[in-house]
Formats: sequence, structure tokens, C-alpha cells
Amino acid sequence: MDLDNRLRGQLVAAAFEVLLLDAGYQVIPTGIERSLRELRTVAVDRYLEPAPPPLRTTPDFFVLDLKGRESWLAEVKFRRYLHKRLLDDLATIQETWPEFILVLVLAEPPDEWTGEVRHIRAFQIDEDTELTWEFLLRDGRRLQDVFVHLKDRWANGTILAVQESVLRLTRNQRKNEC
Repeated sequence: MDLDNRLRGQLVAAAFEVLLLDAGYQVIPTGIERSLRELRTVAVDRYLEPAPPPLRTTPDFFVLDLKGRESWLAEVKFRRYLHKRLLDDLATIQETWPEFILVLVLAEPPDEWTGEVRHIRAFQIDEDTELTWEFLLRDGRRLQDVFVHLKDRWANGTILAVQESVLRLTRNQRKNEC
């Protein structure tokens, strides 16, 4: 993974973190690159191999709703488009962490993803979830349906603003590739 892609992934995760914090959730960064900051400057292949699976597959965030007495592990993935390699990545995480929420952000979402915020979907993944192409096309939910305190953020356009920020990152990537 090159530096630009790593930076984009970190920025998308940070946008999601800020969105949840703004809605009143407690958000604790737990991913390997956030908890072991020294690894940020090392190529991914240099640290993934020696790191034990529970450490290298830890989802990005532990999200707490103290009022609702709920919590989630959340993994944020940013991709230009939906591709089958993503299923392999998710299966690797699911082997160690059988319950987590996937927040999937796509610059070019499939036609099956509709609505005003069609570039972002949340997926509940547990030990019984079959990670298939159809799952990625049909089982995604709106962020505010999973993280219910975001319903208030829908009304003032905060979720749309996060989507637009992500899309700007993608447009900047395309300009740099030309």
C-alpha cells in the first residue's frame, strides 16, 4: 500500500471518528497503526508478518454508547470501488474478531447502493455472517441505523458532509494520477 492510500484510509477513519464523537459516542482507537504508532513509518509488509493475528487484525475503533449501554468494534475501509479482495480482508478479521461493524466507504458505489448517502454503508458482521459478494451489495445499512445517535446528524447534513469530504479525497487522487 502506498503512502497516499494509507493517508486516505487514515483520513476517512478520522472523519468517521469525529462524526461519532460529535454524536456523543466514546471512540477509542484500537487498530494496530493507531495503538502502535511506531509502525506508521514502516511498510505494512514489514510489520504484518511478525505481528500476531489478533494484533494485526484489530478493528480500527472501539465505540461506546454509555447511555445506551452498548459497544461495538468498528472497522473502517475506504476503497475506490467494490472488489472481491475485500472479502478476503474481512474474512481474515472475522477469524479473530467474530463480531464487528464494517463501515465501508466507496468512491464508486455499486448501483444497489441507493439514497443520498450512497457512498457509505455499515455492515453488521458476526460469526455466522457469510461474507459474499451479495452480502456487500445488499446487506449494508445507513450509518444512522447502526449508530442511532447519528440520526440527529442526518438532519443537519453532517453525514453528507463526511461523504463529500471522502469524495474530495478521491477526486484529488484521480487528479494526481493524471
